[in-house]
Amino acid sequence: MKRLFNKFAIVAVLALATAVASHAQSTSTIEYGRSVLHFDPSFTGGIASLGAQLGGVGFSNLDSTGTIVFPVVNGAVDLQSSQGEVNHLGGISVVANGLQLRLQNFVIDTTGAPVMTAILVVNNKFYGRIPLFNLTPPAGTSLPLPTTLGVLQINGFVVTFNATGAATINKVFGNNAIPAGMLVGSLNLYAIISPNSAS
Repeated sequence: MKRLFNKFAIVAVLALATAVASHAQSTSTIEYGRSVLHFDPSFTGGIASLGAQLGGVGFSNLDSTGTIVFPVVNGAVDLQSSQGEVNHLGGISVVANGLQLRLQNFVIDTTGAPVMTAILVVNNKFYGRIPLFNLTPPAGTSLPLPTTLGVLQINGFVVTFNATGAATINKVFGNNAIPAGMLVGSLNLYAIISPNSAS
């Protein structure tokens, strides 16, 4: 009986190890890349009507077309489930009513409902990391996530204000100018997968 039990234990351990290894093999390391945010004209127009000015932070610059780029520096994503995190440099600055906000070092987090978090700095004082934008994957996105020649590219995420993010920004400015779910724009992700990670 003891030998039989030991055999069952060994089989169970091997099965668990195989399952864990199989799952791990679908997780790919992201080396670098970029996320490109195209602000919707309704968003930039609404911000301008409030007397606020948008700009870039660090490695990000806002161009005349309402487009801003955030360099991807690292991350990991499970191509089978789409769960993962993508880390960025740069950010967005907002100046209004004597306040300067920096929303920087964005992280795309897909471990739950896709969200883009950011570090919030108000007048050079650290506030903390907040869930800023909700990300809705483009229609037709399917699993496993496809890669081409080691590149993961997903174009057309719909970007809207997260309820917590909107409430936080409103609190800082002392108004209710930003409603939860407000359309911000669209986002394209371009990420280079490490050749040393399975895909």
